[in-house]
Amino acid sequence: MTAKEWLELTLEPADECGFRPIRPRVVCKDGFSVSIQGNTRHHYCAPREVVDWGYEYELGYPSERDETIMSYAEDRTDPTGTVYGFVPLDIIETLIQKHGGIVGWTP
Repeated sequence: MTAKEWLELTLEPADECGFRPIRPRVVCKDGFSVSIQGNTRHHYCAPREVVDWGYEYELGYPSERDETIMSYAEDRTDPTGTVYGFVPLDIIETLIQKHGGIVGWTP
């Protein structure tokens, strides 16, 4: 599964305050996992508002360092313990495909 397919599958309505339920963590074929969040005012995403589709998303706490996203890291000294803000969807697709595509997710 691609990142775009997964984002569409996991999109849930926002509440009156603009909060959406946190999406589950994706798991790729090779075991790599990462949180992908967006479509709210509360994440490092674009647009930074409640929308059904965005072009940049917040990634968080990848299971391992990956150079594909390091330039977006909030704390480059802790690549598995930080968030990655405003990551373009095409970079996320590259990351996901590098790890074999999305095969599941965890709460």
